Amino acid sequence: MKLTVKLANEMIRRVNETVDVPINLMDETGTILASSDPARIGEFHSGAMVALKRQSTVIIKDELLDQYPNTKPGVNIPVMFQDEIIGVVGVTGDPDHVFQLANMTRMTIEMIIDQTAVERQNFVRERRLRDWIQKLVHPLGFDESQLVQEADYLDEIDLNQSYQIAIFTSHHTAFNIDQITHTLNQYVPHYAFIILLNQYEIVVTFKKELTDGQSLIIKENLPENGLYIGTFDIGVSGLRKSYMFAKEAWFMSDFSHKQNDVVNIKDLKLEVAIRSISNEAMGLLSDEQDDLNNLSDEYVHSFYVYFNCNFHANETAQQLHIHRNTLNYRLDMIKQKTNLNPKNVKEALMLYILLTRQRFSHLHKIID
Repeated sequence: MKLTVKLANEMIRRVNETVDVPINLMDETGTILASSDPARIGEFHSGAMVALKRQSTVIIKDELLDQYPNTKPGVNIPVMFQDEIIGVVGVTGDPDHVFQLANMTRMTIEMIIDQTAVERQNFVRERRLRDWIQKLVHPLGFDESQLVQEADYLDEIDLNQSYQIAIFTSHHTAFNIDQITHTLNQYVPHYAFIILLNQYEIVVTFKKELTDGQSLIIKENLPENGLYIGTFDIGVSGLRKSYMFAKEAWFMSDFSHKQNDVVNIKDLKLEVAIRSISNEAMGLLSDEQDDLNNLSDEYVHSFYVYFNCNFHANETAQQLHIHRNTLNYRLDMIKQKTNLNPKNVKEALMLYILLTRQRFSHLHKIID
């Protein structure tokens, strides 16, 4: 790591929060990059240059100032990073009084440098991983061979292992990725990585399939976040498929009014099957499709609740907060407007397929 003015100033600032002594930080040329005395920044420090050449501590007392031009009494100690000298820290004052403090300051600065290096590595790693994921899930397609090659440089991904991708969303509050990470570490630690993909979604890749119990625990601890779960698949294409199914679970969550809830694609098998019906086959229902335009959103919603309640009128009326007679009126109106009887299983299924396809028409086709 190379010392920069920005990094040097940050280290001086952080050290001065706990130590109130004059400090200089010099680079590998002996130039003062940062100092508690701004007037000295940019000056050449001869004591630091000697410390660099000797690779050892240089103590400058009053009687030695003539040997070290442009210096003050103090202690100058080389700063190490990964067994290499990258600069010198100087503490001004009577060497007998500041020697121990200078060593403590050097240790503190080296700790800050190590921490900064780790943070930079994590940033680069996360950016590389995010770029890889963005290529993987691009709506226009992906280059599988390229992603396979790039995966060799990602420690988080083993293409010989199966993964399940889940998407966290937040519609009403800002993301708190630390809270999500804490919850996963506590209850579901078998995840490979977690990435803030964009301002709307966080992508988590699990090494094992989430159980219903684990999904429930996550939801209980993260009530403001939606959780949409894809399939458990292997390889690059499997990862893309898992993500796309998780995305589809998100898009289809409004079918059961489960925004900000837990939706697993395995619970939407019927909807996925409906989406796969060819346009040619759907052409057989073109007349009924045209009649859907006669239905208001209120009638459509009432039918979906009725269908999901397995045609139980009392339960449907309770969920809709309406009288049973009102429900029967709406069901009769649906029959009148579409020529499909929602109380007849076969015709209700046709109506469900038509309405579901209609909703799909408003979404992008996201599964290859």
